[in-house]
This record gives sequence, structure tokens and C-alpha cells, in this order.
Amino acid sequence: MTVCGLLGGIAAHGLSGKVAAFAAIVGLIAAILAFLGTSSAITQKAVPANAGPDALSEGTPSRDRGPRDRNQPIVVAPASQRYRSIWLWLMVALFAIFAIRSFCNVLFVDGNELKIQNPNNLGDLSLHITYIKNFATGVALWPENPIYVYSTLRYPVGVDLFNSLLLCLGVGVVRGLVWAGLLASAALCYSLYRWGGTFTIAGFLFNGGLVGFQIFKNWDWNDYQGVQYIGWKSLALSMLVTQRGLLYALPVGLLLLYHWRAKFFPRAPEEGAGEPAPAPLPFWVELTLYATMPLFHLHTFMALSLVLAFLFLFLDSGPRKRLALLVILALVPASFFVWLITDHFHAGSVLQWNPGWVQNNGDFARPLAAFSQQPPNPADPPVSGFFGTLKHFFQFWTINFGIFPLLVIALVTLLVLRTWKRRAEPAPVQIRLVLFLGAVALALAALASSYAYFSLGYSLFVVLALIPPVAFAVIIPFAAAVAQRDWRQKIPITAATAFVIPAVALFLFSCLVKTAPWEWDNIKLIIWSYLIVLPFVWSEVVSRWRFPIRAVVCILLFFSGFVTLFGGLAAGKGGFGLADRNELDAIGVALKPISPEARFAAYPTYNHPLLLQGRKLVMGYPGHVWTQGFNYGDDFNKLQTMMNGAPNWRETAKNFKARYLFWGREEMKNYAQSTRPWEKELKPIATGPWGSIYDLEPSQQAPPAAAAPAAASPTPIAIPVPSTPGQ
Repeated sequence: MTVCGLLGGIAAHGLSGKVAAFAAIVGLIAAILAFLGTSSAITQKAVPANAGPDALSEGTPSRDRGPRDRNQPIVVAPASQRYRSIWLWLMVALFAIFAIRSFCNVLFVDGNELKIQNPNNLGDLSLHITYIKNFATGVALWPENPIYVYSTLRYPVGVDLFNSLLLCLGVGVVRGLVWAGLLASAALCYSLYRWGGTFTIAGFLFNGGLVGFQIFKNWDWNDYQGVQYIGWKSLALSMLVTQRGLLYALPVGLLLLYHWRAKFFPRAPEEGAGEPAPAPLPFWVELTLYATMPLFHLHTFMALSLVLAFLFLFLDSGPRKRLALLVILALVPASFFVWLITDHFHAGSVLQWNPGWVQNNGDFARPLAAFSQQPPNPADPPVSGFFGTLKHFFQFWTINFGIFPLLVIALVTLLVLRTWKRRAEPAPVQIRLVLFLGAVALALAALASSYAYFSLGYSLFVVLALIPPVAFAVIIPFAAAVAQRDWRQKIPITAATAFVIPAVALFLFSCLVKTAPWEWDNIKLIIWSYLIVLPFVWSEVVSRWRFPIRAVVCILLFFSGFVTLFGGLAAGKGGFGLADRNELDAIGVALKPISPEARFAAYPTYNHPLLLQGRKLVMGYPGHVWTQGFNYGDDFNKLQTMMNGAPNWRETAKNFKARYLFWGREEMKNYAQSTRPWEKELKPIATGPWGSIYDLEPSQQAPPAAAAPAAASPTPIAIPVPSTPGQ
């Protein structure tokens, strides 16, 4: 529906009710065809008779079970029994509580105010409402950027475009936001289960480290991971609710991962029940979901592409051809969507060497401060020396992630040992050992070279002339030793190995290379390395331990996130003010005669009423502008001098392509010293208790708007500044 609406809007030079209706019909037909062509990867599931509900992640071949599980009798459970676990329904109930609380109150009316429930969403939701309303005004697609004058729209707005289509069909903004959030939450909960079982649902809801354990100190339920000192925030509260692209990207990305696992690592017929089922998705659905992902979430597209690259290396020639066909056919549409959301490839690359993710950045570098009631002293000396750096490293990763890194290390170690132990066993997917060791050597050489060049400052000659030869000199004797009997020796590649390796590679990349102006935004990649590895942490490590140990491990893993999630849901019971309804409605009436293509000069804030009506400003909230990669400093200063009434204010407005100037509550407050020369030189084309609108090019003026209906004098709303600039 969304892609059809976009293409129809491009052809019709803007969205309309007819375009939205056509897109909805096409989307409904495509959904029916996809449903009819979709099959379950496993119709019956063979599990050890004494195993728990998640003893084997769905789709994991039984040959991957440990020796203890292999000795257990096998019973074939009907598909319906996979959903009878009390732990599963407990997680579903908790997910429902989160979804209903978060999305039914994502934007709500309280008297004369529009409010939100999640304070992290103040800046983000305002931006998304801007995009939704901007599309729905009928602007030509692909539109100009509503928050920066010198650019087309530079953002993966697929989900917002979907809500715009709903708005064109008569579904209001508030109702559309609620519907999209609830439907996406249901799809995400189900896809989490199909990808990794109950454990993975819990891992998404309750991700965390150690900071939540301080509840035992003050018995106060709170969003402990939401403070500025913690980088690994609640994925549910700080990502799913605020980053609307994830409403689509997470369930669809997990569905594709589940499809690829079932397609390339099917259950062996002799180990299951009957013949292996066909791949879950028809090829055209797989292609459509993968190729259109950049329109919704570019980081997810990057993560999925990395997984495909590793699968291509691991698989045999037949599956490789199918993967190559998928990528080749997806290349043109995916490139088209990337071209759209990157300002026609004018958005400069922000890839930059940044080891440690956010462990050395600002408040994130002081995770211990999250346990203190007193703010840290900014004059404290930075960490120095080898042991100081090592101590800081362990503090950051332990406080943020708890025991999860240890479990991943254990998982990787066990996979290596089991792969070596089973090297002589036949397996559907195998790779030559020397090729695998060569790839490891190449990766280590690249990593060491990058660190030496970017972090240690060695010359490029030293980096290229010394480090790669040393790396290969170390690995060649080891490779010769392990392959001395047969250099063509192969090792089996299980589903766990095939997915854990790209997950670890993605995590290392996220921790070494900055992919956005704000370092924290790499969490959009880290979340995928986390979700990919979660099912295998359970099936290969935790599930093999006895119940008391499993219970302790799960408590250590999820307790902090549990406290954070429900502490965050309980916060802000009365909501946080976003906008004055009377003011917003009155301005909306005044804007009706004005072309939606016109740009306004106004104060750049995230909840400006013009932005909430979908209109374009010279500059929006600086935090949003910065995260989209713009160097806005000079333009911001010029806008300030213009709005303060500088002598060349007309020339500056012309350079900004501003047709109108808005003077309202925010402008009066933030430009109190302005001389307001436009009040003497121009007549307002619309005025009211909310302020005035001035036409800066009266000779080209359209028929003047009637005076806007009087509205109750807006009462200034005390709105907290967004804690983070978001996208």
C-alpha cells in the first residue's frame, strides 16, 4: 500500500483521496495473495520429551542439539501445541500491556491540549506529525524538506507515508497513529516468537544491564535506563515508540530472517516429521519486503544486507544463485528508494571511525553516574592510562549490558568447539576450513589496520606494509596445523553459526564506525545484532542448563529491563504537553488559502504549530536538522538576525526562499528584542490571538485569506526540552 501510494503520488504530483484509495485496494489484493502463498516452515516440531517450550528455537535443525538432548526421546508436537506455553502467554500479556499503554496514549487529547505519554517522544513524534501532515497536504512527491530549506526530504518516511494515506482516507492523525502502533506491535510480538521463541520476546521487552537493580536501594519504579548516562536504553520505550520506521522494519526484518533460516537450513526429514516444509514466503514477497526496506528504515536494510552477504559466503552454489537473484532484482528498486531518502544521493557520507560506540562520548562515558543522586563533576579528569582505559571499558559494557556479553562470548566459544568436533560429520551446508581461516585473517588484518591508522595515527605505508603480512604470517602456520591431514577439509555450518557470525560482525562494525552524525544512532544497527543472536543464546547456551541456573540467568538478564519498562510506562501519568489545540486549529484555518509548497520563516522548534500542520519552515528544530547531516550553523545565525529585524532581513528571507513570515507565541518569546520591521512595511494576510502571517512577496500574493476565527488566547505550555534529538 505504501509503495503503491508513493508511486501513485509521484505520478499524480501529490497524494489525494483517489491515490490513497487506489493504494489501499492494491495493498489489500497484494496482502491476500501473499497470505495465500505463505506457508509455515514447520508444520510439526520434534522436541525432546522433557524440554521446555523454547528448548529448540523454531527452525533450528535437531542436529544442532547437544549430546544430552540427543539422548532424550523425541515426541512430535502438533503445531497448535507450540502456543500452549504459560511463559509464552505471559510474555504476550506483558507485550500487550506495553503496546496498549504506549500506543493508545501515543498522542491524546486532554482538554485544550494535545499530549503524549512518553517524554522521549516529544521531539520525535512532532517530526513524524510534520511528515504525515506534509504528505497529506498534497505536496508534489518527492517533496522538499519541511525542516530545512536547501534540501529535499532526507528521511526514510515509509511509515509516515502510510499514515498520510490513512489521513487521506479520512482516518485522523491520532487514530492512525494508534492503529499503526497496535498493529505493528502485534506483528512484532508474533515475529519475535517465530524467530526466537519466548526468550526473544523477553529479550526485546526487557533488554538491559545492571542499572535497574538500584530499585532495591530506593524501591522506586523508574526508567533507570532512560537517563543520559546509559547508552543501552529500553528498546521498547526508546526505540519502538519513538523511531516509527521500526514499526515496519522490526517485524518485517525478523520475518525475513526467519524465512532465510527456514529456507537455507531446513529440518532434515529423518529428524522431524515428514518432508521439510517449503520456504515460508513466496519469492515475490521476499523480494518486495527486502527491496523496499530502505524507504522505511535504512539501517535495517544495511543489517539484512550484511546477513545476506555472509549467507552467500557460507552456502553452496544452488542457494547462492537464489541469493544472487534476490540481490540483483532488488538492486534497482532499493537504489531508487535510497536515492529518494538521501536527497538524490546528495547527502554526504557520515561514516567515521569511532571505536567504542558511545563509551567515550559525553554523559554516556560516565555510566556510574546513573547510580548516584548527584550529577558528576564535569571537571573530573578524563580516563587515562592502560589500566584506566581498561577499567572504563568494563564499567561501560557491564553497566549497560550486564551479563549478556559474557553469554555471547560463551556462545561463540561453544559454536567454535562444536563445529570443530563435528568437522567429520556430514552436513547440508559446509565450507572449507582454509577459506574460513583466510577470511578470519583478512578480517583481523583489516581491523588491526584500521585501528593503527585511525586511532594510533600510524602512516598508511606502515599500516599496509606491516600489519597484513604479520597477520597472515601468524594465521598461516595455524591453518597449516589444523589442515595438515587434508587441506580440503570442510567444517559444517549450522543455522546458529551462519547467523551468529554476521551478528557479531555487525556489532563490531557498529562499535567501530559511526554511521550517523550522532554516535548513539548506531543503536539502530546494534539492535539487529542483539535480536539476531538472542535465539541462539537460548538454544545453544542457556536452555542446556538446569532450571535453577536458567532462572538465575534470566533474572540477571531481564530484571533491569523489566523495572525500566514498567517504570517508564508508569511515568508521566498525566502526559506531557505537545500543543495547544485551539491555537493549532485556528492556525490551520488561516493556512488553508496558502499553498502547501510555500515556506515560512519562523522560530525553529520541534513543536511549532506550522510544523504540526505539515507546513515547511526555513529551519526546523536544530536537533533534527543536525541528525540529518546538515551543517546549519550559519543558516541558523542568519535566521536569528532576520527574525530580530536586521536591516537586510528582506534579502535574507529571499535567500531562504521564504514566502511568508509567521509571528506567534514562540517568536514573541524568543525574539523579544526584535524591531519587527515587517509590521510597518507589510499588512498581515491572516491574524488572530495566535499571531500573524505576513506575505513577503505581496506582488505575487494569492487572494488574501479571511481573518482567522478568533480562538481562545493560548496559554503557554510548559514543555520539557526533548532529552535527545531524534529522528
